[in-house]
Amino acid sequence: SITNSLYDVESKFALGLGVSVDVTDHIAFTAGYSYANYLLGPGTSVQAPYGYSTSSYQKLRLNDHIVDIGMRAYILGQTSKVRPFVGAGLGYRRGSVGYDDNTKAMLRQYYGSYGGTSSVDDISISGFAGVIETGLEFKITKSIAVMGMFRYFNMLSSKQSAPVNPNAFYGNNGYYGTGYGVGYTNDARTQASDALVRN
Repeated sequence: SITNSLYDVESKFALGLGVSVDVTDHIAFTAGYSYANYLLGPGTSVQAPYGYSTSSYQKLRLNDHIVDIGMRAYILGQTSKVRPFVGAGLGYRRGSVGYDDNTKAMLRQYYGSYGGTSSVDDISISGFAGVIETGLEFKITKSIAVMGMFRYFNMLSSKQSAPVNPNAFYGNNGYYGTGYGVGYTNDARTQASDALVRN
């Protein structure tokens, strides 16, 4: 859903840890935590004002934390070499969308020069999601297995914090009368957060 939005999303890295506890030969409880970091640009579908290009925009940072718990059902027992499984659960997501450090410094200097007090702090996003998964577990030894899985998260509820004052992507405010450079009419963090918090 994120990659189909009007934003260019560049994934930087993702780290995670998961645990699974067998309660029967076919049922296990699971829990996990993951962190992902992305860069977010306005995308080519955003119209650039005269004299600007989409490559000149600063990028927003998206930091994402997800905690999930669930139950997994194995089709075959623990003695099988290959164990297909399906699972379901709930996840809680908390993240932040904000400018990079250089852009924050520029905005603080800009508003300081004109007596403004705009906040350039990150916008927080959070929500609850339903999780479904399917995959295969391949036993290499009695204690070691390799697992491949597909997981799908669907947001059930979400919210985001509100900014104090609007600041758009650099140059992303149309033509004369609506502002150049640091804009007044649209907040890139708010627009991006609103799209990302639901996806």
